[in-house]
Amino acid sequence: MSNEEELLVQESTATDISGADRSHPTARSAYFLLPRADATRPPVLPSPRRSGGPFLHGEIRVEWRGWPSSSKLWRCWVTKLRPLHEGLWKRVGIFDAILSTTWRVRRDEDLLLQLAAFWSRETGTFVFPWGEATVTLEDVAVLGGLPLLGMPVCAALPDALRGDVHALEGVRSALNRSKSKKPNYSSWVKYFLERPPETDAGGDRGDKAAGLLEHGAFLAMWLSEYVLPSPPCDVVLARVLPIAAQLARGQPVALAPAALASIYKCLSTLAGCAPLQILQLWVWERFPELRPEKKVSAHNNDNGVPARAAKWHNVRELLDPRYIHAVFMSPGRFEWMPYGRSSFGVPPGNGGRRVHGQDIARSEELLAMALCLHPCELVGIDCIEQYCPHRVARQLGFDQDVPGDVCRVNSDPVAAWSTYKIEARSFAFIFPNRDAGVTVEYARWWEPYSSACAAHVANAARTKKLVHPSKRMMEEATVVDLQSTSEDIVAINDNDSLKESEKDVEVAAMLTKSSEPVNENVEVAERVVCARTPYYLRPFGQAKYGQAGPSRRNSDQEFFQPKREVGTMEMIKQASEAREAEKIELEKQIHSLKKQIWG
Repeated sequence: MSNEEELLVQESTATDISGADRSHPTARSAYFLLPRADATRPPVLPSPRRSGGPFLHGEIRVEWRGWPSSSKLWRCWVTKLRPLHEGLWKRVGIFDAILSTTWRVRRDEDLLLQLAAFWSRETGTFVFPWGEATVTLEDVAVLGGLPLLGMPVCAALPDALRGDVHALEGVRSALNRSKSKKPNYSSWVKYFLERPPETDAGGDRGDKAAGLLEHGAFLAMWLSEYVLPSPPCDVVLARVLPIAAQLARGQPVALAPAALASIYKCLSTLAGCAPLQILQLWVWERFPELRPEKKVSAHNNDNGVPARAAKWHNVRELLDPRYIHAVFMSPGRFEWMPYGRSSFGVPPGNGGRRVHGQDIARSEELLAMALCLHPCELVGIDCIEQYCPHRVARQLGFDQDVPGDVCRVNSDPVAAWSTYKIEARSFAFIFPNRDAGVTVEYARWWEPYSSACAAHVANAARTKKLVHPSKRMMEEATVVDLQSTSEDIVAINDNDSLKESEKDVEVAAMLTKSSEPVNENVEVAERVVCARTPYYLRPFGQAKYGQAGPSRRNSDQEFFQPKREVGTMEMIKQASEAREAEKIELEKQIHSLKKQIWG
């Protein structure tokens, strides 16, 4: 290897902890992303959260705006232009991203809100009790289909493209004077799809100009809605027109770092616009317990739509926010590498091979991989965010050591971009060749943080069991209003259909004959009624979010919530004994977690 090449990956022998058995560290050759911390001066641990519980509705103010749709008009436009421009889309690296927009990702507010609770602006990562994770450039390239290579989004517009941008601005001006009074998405599409053919004395030259204008307009809308959204979130933005003009002429633009910068910014401020559909897909890919049931096979589409976009089309599963939070606190499994080792086209069997600068210079895939591995500044349209892959090395297949600090270079976009763009021949890295682990030093460094979270983790594990959405615990479960009469009882099942349950009426009738009112306090709490037995089986915690309606209905969550436990003396005694057993089990879980983490 040339002495002039800068290493992105360091190989060294380290005492490593990997696999399920963490009680027997082994010394082996390991691969680390740089920089690694100085052993004598370890970095400061991230700040712990003030609360170990889930975010509740109304507790914080979140102003994330916009969510991409996939309207029929948009799909028609994609179908019209694909035969004309598919080759160009592939050359500039946006083909997969455009086709993915013909499939719908349904927004899950609770999922995104609970995830945001773990975000650290200081590190650019989600700080979980079990370690750090984040959305990487690889994630944006794979899940969003966005290119890593090309010019920055803030690049000055070449003089040769000013005419193209002026023509697009003319369309915006025309729509501002139209009935819609603005270039919103529907009027923008209709302007090109529904206008009559124009007779142009210019002949072929006129047709070419009209085609270029329509293509630029198409890309401008795609950028505004799906890639670089910004308020107002329903109009084609003037600031994306230069980028659209470059892409329409076949000039690559690095959209992945810009999109990732906007995601980081939205997580830090809890406001603004970003392609948060990528963030939601990131959760589904990495947390199996939070995945909705797939309705479309990843391999069962014949129109060329990327498999990862197709398999999440229009799926949705409403999960209890407490369950979501509990999974983030203590996941049954976290997929460190859901895309395998070939997301950049790396041939199998190359693990441990050194990649030199001359190799990177000849391969766009290797250059894209190199960009994912080194810390840098991410330049967006109106933001600059820091990217620290060395803090989440296992996501990229490398071993995790104590991460070193990286100085910011965010004084201006030009300086920031210089940290992202690399000269291919000046860098080298090594392909990882085994399952990644963490060093003993990292485990010791992280121990104070995980220990501080141990009680919250144990409580989350208990909560996850209580509100688990599996058929074992929730099959045919219903929730009823104990303040209603037997005639008013309506069962709400998992399929959202409304029907009266005889056993539910039996429960209600039995309970409403009590001499004491069961709902005499304005406080509300959840109880689940199982349709298989006429008893309340499991008490849940206080429902602090949502307002109780006139029938004790939580209008935000659509649960009927009685105040008190009701049952025979034998049932109450059994419930008390069960709670005492849960306390003992909680203490055992805390002890077990500490033992698992630190042997």
